[in-house]
Amino acid sequence: MTLTEFIEEKEQGEELDKLRKFLLDNLERSRSKMSQSYGDWDLAQEAYRTVTHEDEEDRKAADKKQPRKLVVPVTRAQVQTFVTFVLMQWTQNEHYFDLEPTGNEDYRLRDVSLKLLDREVKSVGLFNKWLSFLLDIGRFNLGVMKTYWDEEVVEYEEEEVNFSSETTDADLLVAGADDSSLTSEVTVFEGSRVENISPYNFFYDTRLPLSRWQEGQFAADECSYHIKELKRWEREGLVGGVDHVEPMTDTVHEKRKSTRLTGFGAEFDKRKKNDDKDFMVCVTTFEARLRLSDYDLGNGGFMDDKEQIYVIQIANDTRILSIQPLNVRYTGFTYAVSSMEPDQLAELSDSLATLIEPMQTVVSWLFNSRIASVRTNLGGRTIIDGRYIEMADFQSGSPYIRAKKAAPPMGLEKFVHQLRTVDTTQNHFADADSVSKMIQAVTGVNENAMGQYHSGRRSAAESRAVNSGASARMKTISTSIWGQSIDHQGRQLLKNLRQNISLEKFTQILGSDMAPLHEEFKPRNSYTLLGSEDFFVVDATTPIEKGYVAQSLQELLIAVISNPMIMQIMPLDISAMMQEIQSLRGVKNLGRFLIKTPEQQAQLQNGLQQIQRVGPAGDAAPTSAV
Repeated sequence: MTLTEFIEEKEQGEELDKLRKFLLDNLERSRSKMSQSYGDWDLAQEAYRTVTHEDEEDRKAADKKQPRKLVVPVTRAQVQTFVTFVLMQWTQNEHYFDLEPTGNEDYRLRDVSLKLLDREVKSVGLFNKWLSFLLDIGRFNLGVMKTYWDEEVVEYEEEEVNFSSETTDADLLVAGADDSSLTSEVTVFEGSRVENISPYNFFYDTRLPLSRWQEGQFAADECSYHIKELKRWEREGLVGGVDHVEPMTDTVHEKRKSTRLTGFGAEFDKRKKNDDKDFMVCVTTFEARLRLSDYDLGNGGFMDDKEQIYVIQIANDTRILSIQPLNVRYTGFTYAVSSMEPDQLAELSDSLATLIEPMQTVVSWLFNSRIASVRTNLGGRTIIDGRYIEMADFQSGSPYIRAKKAAPPMGLEKFVHQLRTVDTTQNHFADADSVSKMIQAVTGVNENAMGQYHSGRRSAAESRAVNSGASARMKTISTSIWGQSIDHQGRQLLKNLRQNISLEKFTQILGSDMAPLHEEFKPRNSYTLLGSEDFFVVDATTPIEKGYVAQSLQELLIAVISNPMIMQIMPLDISAMMQEIQSLRGVKNLGRFLIKTPEQQAQLQNGLQQIQRVGPAGDAAPTSAV
């Protein structure tokens, strides 16, 4: 029996059941470990979103049009500044990925690879994927993405009319007898897909620290889909046996107490359990290292006895939908996983947000207690002698408070006066500012990184030194995250292209004149790509530092041009220096401004001759600027 037949059976046999239980046991061990961080993650999420819990005092304040208790969004400001800084570094260059070839033979394909990668970046919306990825790192200290190759083909019918030399327009309108329907296919998409995976829905082999997750025996994620979506997958040949998938049972749901999936949490709808046409399915996707022969599965092929990574999908923890070998040209799982720093002793919950949350609570309390004190003092506490003052006037809020007839005509302030109190919250705003500065010192996301400056004058050199020091810690974290995950993702994107891109798509992107390079870019034996040593690098310099380098090169260039003797001692390529200066300042492809035609060269020569004939008399001679 083939693997497909095993999967499509109504009652899956012992072979698949053994594999399913093995995977679910590993998943349960990982979930029990990772769910210990869910409580801290929930607090971090509330701190980032500045969630407030309304109480009776807030409702009374709202009725009186007074401010309610607030949460000072310190966490949000810190996390967003961290995300902005990292994204700025990763996307400041012309290409998201700077490919550095390691052999002379690689240079022929570097420009081709960069253009194809740029197309992938745009098609998957990688900027937004990275934004969500970094937000998860800042809030939960865990960001997860998944990269895979996808092809979308659409079938359609077209009518073919048999034309002849005598065919008229009237014949075309009533054509039908000689028509024949043809089924054609068109590829609407061919390329990589990148998905963000919620940290709540990602699981790895927790017997190893997060810094070594790639060495584990499996990695998995789960997501909820409607049953109709699974049936569409089956029509496309991606899964099997969907007609035998049943709604999630109470037993399975109870076992998944920590599940955070939409449709399977507190809102689990038991009324839909008996409706076989309208229910949600939890699909768990495993990437696991295993041998099919250990489970008496496979088709008797050579690879059945070899351990490799398989992609296995399980519906509602009860039925296997598909078993496919992972693209064998990869050397690891397709996930990109990262934390703020690869500390093998750190807990999952040690994120930027969880670090700030207790101190944000203190800042919010200082603000709220100050507001409450001001509200109390504005309302005032008044001592009243009811024997001589009309209490009804005072309680009604009337602008006039009448004295009773028995009240003496003098000294009414003795019967009505405000109680004097000492406001102990006057320094709370200053205390909150001190705590905020402490937060910046702890996280490294300080005022300079936020684009704010301390008061006082600074020279340009001092500003550069301050900004360089302010960004040093975040630059280290940025480079670390790149090395943990984005470098791996770049390799995946490039290998996907070199293994799967068709000649048609290759020429659509690069032009038909590049067709001869397709066979070299996509080798016939794609296993040779396993030994590729090309790597991606991240440019960790900030724009301010680049401006400083550009200024230094400009000063050197001016000195060289002003003194021809230097050119004899140190022959420099003036054109290359100018291009590098402008590149550091963000001007790309300076070569498009160069003279390319003889007519343009003639115009330049004529202009120079006219300037020479005029001479230095009159206005000062124009100077060139770099």
